[in-house]
Formats: sequence, structure tokens, C-alpha cells
Amino acid sequence: MQVHHIIHWEDQGPTDTANLVCLCRAHHRMHHQGRLGIEGNADEPDGLAFTDRHRRPLGRAGPAPPDLTPDWIAPPSNWTPPTGEPIHTKWVDFTHPQDWAV
Repeated sequence: MQVHHIIHWEDQGPTDTANLVCLCRAHHRMHHQGRLGIEGNADEPDGLAFTDRHRRPLGRAGPAPPDLTPDWIAPPSNWTPPTGEPIHTKWVDFTHPQDWAV
């Protein structure tokens, strides 16, 4: 993650939480290339607005609201990792977190 000044630091944007947003490297680059607009107050819930390069609003993204998010999702039994390699169960555990021994 990279911290970005919504009002750029070089444009006298303050370094305070209302003016800072964490972006992944790709989205940070997109913003500086003019392909992603960011405006608003990062201290307010839903205080940021994101737009495409034509200044059209982008829809909400991210996790679903808590009431729609399952507590835990098991991978399908026929799941294959992207590399096609087998899952080594010595290193990967798909049990529910509340079943983990403390």
C-alpha cells in the first residue's frame, strides 16, 4: 500500500488524515496518470469519491456489508491453485478460524 495526498503535497496539500488515502501501487499509478480521480475527505465515512478519466463516478467496491458477508467461505472441493500445483495441506488449513486450537 502507498499513502497518497488527495490534494497533492506539491500543491500545498496538508499531511493530515482527511487528505490521505491508502492506495495499492496500481491505483496510485492510475491516479498520477490521470486515469483515476480522487476527491473528498478521508476522515468521513463514504467521504471519498472516485472517478474515471472522464470524471464519471465509479461505483462502490470492496467488501460487502457485514450482513451479506458469509462468516467463512470454504474453497470448492475441486479448486486448483492458479499454478496448477497441488495444495500442500501441511501448509494450508481450510478449517474455520473458530475451530483453531489456541
